[in-house]
Amino acid sequence: MKSTYINEVAIDEKAANDALEAVKQMGLTDENEVVSKFGDEYIKNLVMGYQSATPSQDTKEKTFKITKQHGVWLPESMVEFGNGIGLIASGQ
Repeated sequence: MKSTYINEVAIDEKAANDALEAVKQMGLTDENEVVSKFGDEYIKNLVMGYQSATPSQDTKEKTFKITKQHGVWLPESMVEFGNGIGLIASGQ
């Protein structure tokens, strides 16, 4: 399988760093409120990051073993296949 990908690690890191800065600027002192606001900001930033993400110019590739079962070609290991697709999609 060969596919372009989005840089999920960069999106995640930016979302976390931006959320941290936003919460610092709020000047909150209650720990529970800090955690709650951080979570809200982080999720908002993740959504914006994914919405503005663009596919890579290069591709990632992984080979999977498949077998014919009841007339249908399926991956030998669905766990390995699922994990592999996730890794390809995130550029790893």
